[in-house]
Amino acid sequence: MKIINNKAQRIAQIYRKQEISKQDKKTSGVKKRDEFKLSSEAKDFQVAMQALRNTSDVRKDKIAEIKRQVEAGTYEMDSGKIVEKIISDLNTEMKV
Repeated sequence: MKIINNKAQRIAQIYRKQEISKQDKKTSGVKKRDEFKLSSEAKDFQVAMQALRNTSDVRKDKIAEIKRQVEAGTYEMDSGKIVEKIISDLNTEMKV
């Protein structure tokens, strides 16, 4: 047989709330600082991205060679390779 005393339970609840409130006040006085830490992978990624930013998108030596061939009239295009590259690029874009 269980005897339930509502008054005793209510007093216990109030006491628990007061204890929690006291604990919150103690911890609220402690000033916390935000921290930010990068993983080693993130640091490696930053280094790689910086190297990529410093690299030119233009291959000047390749452009100079093609320009020389065009001016000399010796430049030949392989239309089959161009079409293959376009299709390959389209397939890659469709997968993403």
